[in-house]
Amino acid sequence: MHKLLTYNDFPKEQYLYLEKLYEKGFISYPRTNYLFLSNEIFKNRKKIIEDIMLVNRYDNDFIIKICSKINLSYKSYLFSDEQDYPHLPLMPLSNDVFIFNRFTDLSNNIYSEEYDNVYKRIRDNFIAVFVDPN
Repeated sequence: MHKLLTYNDFPKEQYLYLEKLYEKGFISYPRTNYLFLSNEIFKNRKKIIEDIMLVNRYDNDFIIKICSKINLSYKSYLFSDEQDYPHLPLMPLSNDVFIFNRFTDLSNNIYSEEYDNVYKRIRDNFIAVFVDPN
């Protein structure tokens, strides 16, 4: 059964990457512990997914392997009908500042594969919500 990531799903060594990605607008607030998505996200799912695909347009593996499995009519149990949450879960945001889906070390201005890997883990986990497991 799929679950959304939280801050605690990452090793402590990656907390700095989470904070920096949040500060630059690539991901939502990382210290959230929300494990469900609001109906507002479900209502806007097409635009959210299109924005994520646009930001990741140079990542062919992502486009071919993951996005091809998206089912916009599928509604995961992670969407709550009973309440809307005041905060976003840990998810990617639409920030098209970087090129070729590569991150520069946000403190030293050098490419950092660690930022890239942390972002991709969050992105892929979020997009999996829209993939029908059947």
